[in-house]
Amino acid sequence: MTTSRSVLKLPSWRGGKTPFRFENMWLHSEGFSDVIKEWWGEPRVNGFASYVVANKLKYIKVKLKVWNKEVFGDLRTKKFDA
Repeated sequence: MTTSRSVLKLPSWRGGKTPFRFENMWLHSEGFSDVIKEWWGEPRVNGFASYVVANKLKYIKVKLKVWNKEVFGDLRTKKFDA
């Protein structure tokens, strides 16, 4: 009589893109609302209202990531160090 053993193999965890997180501290940063208004008007998007809003938010997300690093530095490292 033979017995077979099966081994459960899990795929190795691969870190993907970190999800976008809005930081409440941005709201207290001087000039934040001004840059948001400026960025909102920059992309010219045509289509249904939901499509326009979704694409403008994607555009602002990219801009916010860059702005955040320029203004506040690497928050992940600062949080880890604290």
